Amino acid sequence: MSKYSITISTMSTEQFPFTCVGEIGGVEFESATIMYGGRPIWKVKEHGMLPAPTEMSAFTRGQRSAIAAWAKKVEQNTELVGSNSQLASAMGLAPKRTAQPSVQVQSMKSEIDELKALVAQLLGNTNDEVEEDSEE
Repeated sequence: MSKYSITISTMSTEQFPFTCVGEIGGVEFESATIMYGGRPIWKVKEHGMLPAPTEMSAFTRGQRSAIAAWAKKVEQNTELVGSNSQLASAMGLAPKRTAQPSVQVQSMKSEIDELKALVAQLLGNTNDEVEEDSEE
């Protein structure tokens, strides 16, 4: 659970960049997405800049990080718009951070299995022989 109380009052995900407005500890913020590493990430918008330099920000690095994390959760479950981050997390309504990586891990495991099969096919070996070679 976040140590900050964050509420996102509005969120727009119809077109890029996604945007949201909310408050953290009673202070209003505006946030939007930028592309980073091929995926959208949330950044706090201040002074007309996205993101604003940390030195110019009214928020701490921890607050900015917490805003981004909560915005991502609300993006994944729009029913959380208007919900307090601390209450939603405590009640188990917010998705857990581990939910997405486990899907990615499963995807990577199946990709590895496919690659092992391809290598075995190219070398004319069976899957057992390729696995034995990789363990040595």
